[in-house]
Amino acid sequence: MKGTPPPAAGYVSRWISLLEAIGHAARLGNGDFAAALATLTPALRDGAVKSRYAGAAPHRRAPPIPWHLTFYVDEHSGGVWFDDPLFSAAHPARPGLPPAEPARVEVDRAELLRYWPERMAAPPRTRPTRKHELGAKVVPFTRRKRGRRGPRPGAVSRYRKQDEALLPELEAIVAAKQMSHWAAALELAQAGRITGLGNSTPESRAKRLLAVLRNTKKPSGAFLLSC
Repeated sequence: MKGTPPPAAGYVSRWISLLEAIGHAARLGNGDFAAALATLTPALRDGAVKSRYAGAAPHRRAPPIPWHLTFYVDEHSGGVWFDDPLFSAAHPARPGLPPAEPARVEVDRAELLRYWPERMAAPPRTRPTRKHELGAKVVPFTRRKRGRRGPRPGAVSRYRKQDEALLPELEAIVAAKQMSHWAAALELAQAGRITGLGNSTPESRAKRLLAVLRNTKKPSGAFLLSC
């Protein structure tokens, strides 16, 4: 075929317009043009992000862009006016107006993305599904709730035999000192008579002994527990 061959597949130009660069920084920020330009200016001034005049020949050394001067960027066209006598001489001003032809500036795409990388959108979260056995109907996947492992709380009492052996002594203290069952159990616990774990308190051991007392019955009937 005659004519100009198409560009190489997948080629992306190294340079983008200043307006595109500001728009990219604005999308990653708060969307404000002035704030994005203020954020981008130090990188242009320090040379961290290279810039050039649009259409500059690659084999010729183009004059540096005077980012250190006061400049104005048109939000709609992307044109730049610099407060520079050389620029004003090259772009004569109309009476009462800035230079008629603003400078066109391009920015290095790769260096811009190094400091303002593209944000990758998070994939949408979907609930797992499974097909129904009798057809292609899709039903929401529900996780089966598992019950608590191990015995029911309170079903296992490792010190029950020792506690039951203390019940006669507990009743003897109640009868002799005319005190409540709770006071008698606490006295036994503080004296180290009630077995328990090393980090358990006397109050918790006394409470456990009273629980055994409540669940124990005399042949003549139930205990009358006083607290």
